[in-house]
Amino acid sequence: MNDAYASELERAFTVIRSAYANIGVEARFVASTFVKGVDNENKKRFYKSIESAIGVNMQSIVRNENLEDILIAKTQDNVALIRSIPEEFLKKVENVVYNGTVTGNNASSLISEIRKAYKVSENRARTIARDQTSKLNSAFNQQRQQNLGIEEYVWVTADDGNVRQSHKDNNGKTFRWDSPPKDTGHPGEDINCRCIAQPVIQI
Repeated sequence: MNDAYASELERAFTVIRSAYANIGVEARFVASTFVKGVDNENKKRFYKSIESAIGVNMQSIVRNENLEDILIAKTQDNVALIRSIPEEFLKKVENVVYNGTVTGNNASSLISEIRKAYKVSENRARTIARDQTSKLNSAFNQQRQQNLGIEEYVWVTADDGNVRQSHKDNNGKTFRWDSPPKDTGHPGEDINCRCIAQPVIQI
């Protein structure tokens, strides 16, 4: 690869990277919208299930849910994750192009490799979205249950054949919010965990 071509490639990638220079602002908007959306849906489901269990609309009683710290922390976590996706993708593309140029790969080979890199990034984005939704619901459920004095829950798996063994072992068992299972954490905390914490309500 001659110096002139290398310089042209570097200039091209500099232009591409500059296009993502303000992604932090966009990431914060997307993350904030995502976190608030999950919170709203969780809130509806949570209080509806509690009302079905005890016959009382607790949402009208609980004024301060103490979720501010969770909302701030989870938004920051998601900003970092969102920013990491294009950064990782651009690094992969740069490596593909530079390595392909050095080894003499043709354009169709480069395009194929770039598509693979894009597919990996796309799959990572989907995985992050699923995983973060579970983690958010877990954090919101814990805080909302503890707000109502609920200190125990029953672990319930998705029960669809894709549940890891450690989570199957927890299924149907009762745990305390102040003492999470050592191997798994609370439901939803483990990577891509779809289990739920069914509240133990003392009436």
